[in-house]
Formats: sequence, C-alpha cells, structure tokens
Amino acid sequence: MLKIYIIYGTLGVMLLISCITDITRRKIYNVITFPSILLGLILNTIFGGLGGLLWSFIGFITAFIIFFIFFIMKGVKGGDLKLMAAVGALTGFPFIIWAIFYTLLSGGIIALITIIWKGSLTESLKRIWRLLKGIFFQVVHGVLPQLIEEKEDTYISYAIAITFGTLWALFIKNGEMLNGLSLFQTVF
Repeated sequence: MLKIYIIYGTLGVMLLISCITDITRRKIYNVITFPSILLGLILNTIFGGLGGLLWSFIGFITAFIIFFIFFIMKGVKGGDLKLMAAVGALTGFPFIIWAIFYTLLSGGIIALITIIWKGSLTESLKRIWRLLKGIFFQVVHGVLPQLIEEKEDTYISYAIAITFGTLWALFIKNGEMLNGLSLFQTVF
C-alpha cells in the first residue's frame, strides 16, 4: 500500500506541476521530468527488486520510443516526450501501453474540441487530408511526414492530455480490479 501512495503521489505531483507550467509557460521542465524518471526507476527497484527495475525501465523505454516517433513528426514537443517517459518509469510496463492509448485518445478529443471551439474545423480537416496523402507518399520513400504544423490559436498543452490519459488508464485499471471486468469490456 505504501508503494501505491509514494509512486502515485509522485506521479500526481509531477503531472500537476507539468500541467501548470505547460498551460502558463508552454513548457514542461527537465527539473521535473528527469528526477521523476530517476525516482520511478529507484522506487520500482526498492518496491519490486530487479523485476521492478526491469518493468519500470521497459515502461520508460516504451513511452520514450512511441513518443519519440511523434516528436520526430513534430506532433509533440520534447517536454511531452520526457513527461510520458517519466510516466512510463513510474508506472512501468504494461500499464504504460494503456496510459499511452488513453493519452492519445485524450489528445484527440482535446484537439477536436479546440478546433471546433476556434472555428477552424474545415481548415483542419483539409490539413489532415493533406497530411494523410503526404504520409502515403512520403513513407513509401522512407521519409517520416511532419504532422500538422502548430498554429498559435490552436495550441494544445499536451501535458493535459498526458494527465487525463494517465488518470483514465488508472481509473480503468482500478475499476477493472474492483469490478472484475476485462479491460476490453470496460473500454468497448
């Protein structure tokens, strides 16, 4: 029980501070993410031995690799990448897979709401269509496409999506344990 309080407490503080700085300054600071990654590895080693270290490291690497692909395509920024990697280090594998899934889902929902709110749905759909066509032609030639370019009026603080996605995954995971439902039944 102590493990849950310490790891989830660290996770909550990291996500809260990152949301605040991402909303107010559009930055997620290394002084938050790097110690959180290290703390995740250390805490999971303390509470789970070498197995805890292994699952924590796999969670970190999984989040880093998946978000690095989005970073290369300019879909997320470096702070978002490091924040998700810190979530992976703290929560471990396989939980991070679900946190990433729900983070991407949350990000899509937030983006859609932002686009509709700002009145740029038609323009955004055209840009998405161009992106999809570009992906088809560029991937054939071995070049990663750049995701939709950021516009000042449609900026999304992705720390919010990471926070919602992680909390969503925690809620589903805890609900699954309490209700005895499979994750597939809970989601779909």
